Amino acid sequence: MSKVIRYIIILTVGILINSCGTYQLNRTKEFTKLNSSTDLNAEYVAYSIPSKKQENPTSAFPLFNIQSLSDINYFKVNLLDSKSIKIEYFDYKENANKELVFEGKLKKKFFEIYFEKKQLIIPLIVSNIDINRLRIGKDKNDNLVLMNFYENSGNLLIIGAGYSRETPYLFKKSNQFDDFKPFNKNNKWGYKDSNDNIVIETKYDYASFFYNNLAIVQKNGKYGLIDKEGNQLVDFEYDNLELKFASEQTYYLATLNDKKGVLNLEGKLVIPINYDAIRSNTKDIFNLKIGNKHGFASLGNFIIPAIYSREFYLSRGDRFIKVERDGKRFFLDNEGYEYESDNVEPIKLGFLTMNELEAPILSTKRKPELSEQNIK
Repeated sequence: MSKVIRYIIILTVGILINSCGTYQLNRTKEFTKLNSSTDLNAEYVAYSIPSKKQENPTSAFPLFNIQSLSDINYFKVNLLDSKSIKIEYFDYKENANKELVFEGKLKKKFFEIYFEKKQLIIPLIVSNIDINRLRIGKDKNDNLVLMNFYENSGNLLIIGAGYSRETPYLFKKSNQFDDFKPFNKNNKWGYKDSNDNIVIETKYDYASFFYNNLAIVQKNGKYGLIDKEGNQLVDFEYDNLELKFASEQTYYLATLNDKKGVLNLEGKLVIPINYDAIRSNTKDIFNLKIGNKHGFASLGNFIIPAIYSREFYLSRGDRFIKVERDGKRFFLDNEGYEYESDNVEPIKLGFLTMNELEAPILSTKRKPELSEQNIK
């Protein structure tokens, strides 16, 4: 093999690695062979079961590229033919049975759907890849497998960037679910155990699955929380209540009069219902927003009111960070205290601006109060 050919092979491999992913092998080991066209047809719980690859429950509907149906409890799969599959579900908000039909292709182990498939590849020069794919099959335990593959990547010569992932989600048949499960009778929801015995009577307008021994229920347009004994732990007081799974934390996002707050997994309100937006960051860390003002919450430690001009992140490793409020510069420390700045004029060197000489005035230390927020 000549040196030129060897160089081209090495360069090509480097480009493929840098372009992040489409060239990875497609995983099919999670699937078993489909023996007939009806193998997939059944009713399933709409939230995935924990696995090594995916610990937190995930709604099936976002995997079908539908974000607005994350509170549906069950869905039915019906393979219509080799090129189409139907998903049926009950929409409790509209009190109606609904269905969605997706076009794709039936293969030996799964039905495959592409929501996005764009590939531009000129070897050794440029590539641009955008793929969103879902494979629907069964595993050896008769669970439904939804294998989601997503990639957005590309390269120009040897410079590549992008992101890709392939994640399997497992869903149990509704008649094989081994915990309390919501059921609907005469447009009211209650709970049955795994033997189909009624354990909580049908008295709710909506009832979710239990997580950490709590479940979201709705009555007369308001949401609250109950335990497995049917005890009301959080009254029916919120316009909406969602169980959220972030990368390192799980919490309830509560909404009341278009304002948001956070409840912990015991149902305790830990961030008041004051904010237009709340974004989870890392464990026990949230960014808060009211209008165009930003705040910060470190649960169990402090809440910094949303009074600052730009979003910021404060970690335990930060001694001080710079923030702005009302056109002035301030400092915050890692315990949530604010300090005035000595406001040393920045040094300008051509296009560069240096603020390193600026420092907090320690004698001005104060704790910002939530009452300083402009809540409308």
